[in-house]
Amino acid sequence: HVAVLFPLKNDAALRREYVNAFGGVRIGKVLEATDALAAAVAYRHQRIDVTNSTESFATASVDDVRVHDALQANEDVVMQGVAVHSGQHSVRVRVEVLAAIDRVRVDQFGVSATRHYRPALTAFFNMIGVDTDSARARAPGRPALVDVRPLVPLTEQEQRWHSDARRWHDELVRRRASAASTATTATTAAAAAAAAHVGAPPSSGGDSAEDASSAVPMSATALAATHVTYPTQRNVHSSLFGGTLLRRGFELAWACVAQHARTTQTALLGATDITFMRPVPIGSILQLDACVAYVCRQRSLVVVMCRARIADLAQRSSTATNNFAFIFRVGPSARPPLVSAATDGDRQTARKAARIAARFAGMGSGGRNDSDGAVEMYTNATAVLRAPHVAEQTPLPRSSFHPF
Repeated sequence: HVAVLFPLKNDAALRREYVNAFGGVRIGKVLEATDALAAAVAYRHQRIDVTNSTESFATASVDDVRVHDALQANEDVVMQGVAVHSGQHSVRVRVEVLAAIDRVRVDQFGVSATRHYRPALTAFFNMIGVDTDSARARAPGRPALVDVRPLVPLTEQEQRWHSDARRWHDELVRRRASAASTATTATTAAAAAAAAHVGAPPSSGGDSAEDASSAVPMSATALAATHVTYPTQRNVHSSLFGGTLLRRGFELAWACVAQHARTTQTALLGATDITFMRPVPIGSILQLDACVAYVCRQRSLVVVMCRARIADLAQRSSTATNNFAFIFRVGPSARPPLVSAATDGDRQTARKAARIAARFAGMGSGGRNDSDGAVEMYTNATAVLRAPHVAEQTPLPRSSFHPF
């Protein structure tokens, strides 16, 4: 277990780095930090000495990111992570972000202060162990995999998390096997659906036929961004840090929703199906594109699908590196247009986005709280890192939305 304290309340320099334009905390920066924390948990589980070992971990995927409440820049933030499952070459890490609230009480005995913790975000990172020793590589550019130490859950809470992780792992194996065995059937069904519904909009979650008739093409919602990767952004593998990819993907997705819904009152509900297919070399040109794939006006939900690629200048082509799916809730006054799918690829994307929206549709403004035991975990943390103390700043106004 690893816990880190971000003293935004008293550290002015750190607060300036994390505050957004609306007085809240930049969720993209939070996602970036959670990736680093997940790696630290994996290193601790494997007992790797980073100064004297060729073993390391890389982010393979991220799923079930859920935002439970908004973070404010005048509150301290605690991030903690714990390994909940281990496979032969991988570790699943549960990361939680908590807002630390100090409450002052005045009574006949004097003044006393207590600290409470409000769950703000949870996420699951799947880290794969690799050996950077080129002599042990499976093939050029393919490092050897590390045998991960088995995980033994001790407390009742750890046993519940471990059981949940086992079910997730078994379901993942089942889905992969099912996808492989039904690939031909799925292709035939998709072709039949395309013939029957060319140009039809995706399911609109109960929105009216009039709304569906005014839907805009999915391609018309697209946004793109291009970045050059620099050595200051590299990880221990000398490739682009995975947290930076998470932050940039989220920021582009947020801009995509804001443009489509014509409002900055856009809050992240969650993210899932985030995959890291291959590393992004330092010095490469990173291309990101995002589009709105699903809109449900009844629940004010918008799903954005985003992908990252690296450009091959010599071949005038690009190679996919990452996929992201972000789920947003827009403000009550916003009425984002529905989107229509005109191609087989768009229809497949829309169906996937609709399934993702259904998983998050039940979350309210505060989300689903599955953070039992969080305060106890932080209180008993074996390693708490603290940043330097700086003079306190005037509290910023609270906002129910947390754009970027």
